[in-house]
Amino acid sequence: MRPELTPDWRRPPEPVLGAPVAIRFLLARSTKAAVKIQHVAAYPSGFVFQLDAVYLGGWGRDPMFALGGWRRGQGEIEHRLSREHLQLSVQFADGSYADNLGEESYIPLPQAPSTPILERFEGEAHERSVHASFWVCPLPSPGDLVFQCEWPRFGIPLTRHRIDAGPILDAATRATDEWSSASLLVRTLRRVRRQDRWGGQRDLNPRPPGPQPGTLTS
Repeated sequence: MRPELTPDWRRPPEPVLGAPVAIRFLLARSTKAAVKIQHVAAYPSGFVFQLDAVYLGGWGRDPMFALGGWRRGQGEIEHRLSREHLQLSVQFADGSYADNLGEESYIPLPQAPSTPILERFEGEAHERSVHASFWVCPLPSPGDLVFQCEWPRFGIPLTRHRIDAGPILDAATRATDEWSSASLLVRTLRRVRRQDRWGGQRDLNPRPPGPQPGTLTS
């Protein structure tokens, strides 16, 4: 039976394996930093991508702060945009867009959003680099898909990169639902055979009586 899952449009659907998309490009650069987009994967309800940023010199606070939208930093009394934020957005061909400038929320939405969302759902930071995965929901409309970023702290001006949304839409049809009956049956068969091999449990396809392969007979 397919498990009941709480709708959460701010994350990739857990029982689905996204289909990889051959999209990788340098989004923006300056003499102090560079921002790259790669590891794109499509799902029936959206797509994910990884943002990798490298920069010269760090700063006192957690580097992930730069990707966290309008969040209070140490000593700040209100949410406001600063030079330290890496401002990131995506725009669909129909004119709708999403950005990372709002406060992050972990409250699941009961239904699909009426406007696109762009949310960071995992990442890691090092002394001179930051890596973060973003979820975009829903899928983009056919046509141009525009990525845009700006990072004043490291001298990156407002920069746009345009790609075709077609490969993402095509890949979304190849995403695999791990809880579908077919894939669940395959995994069950593999698990039973593995248990038989290592734990002596009965195989679903028992061998007929008589000498088995590899058995010496006199």
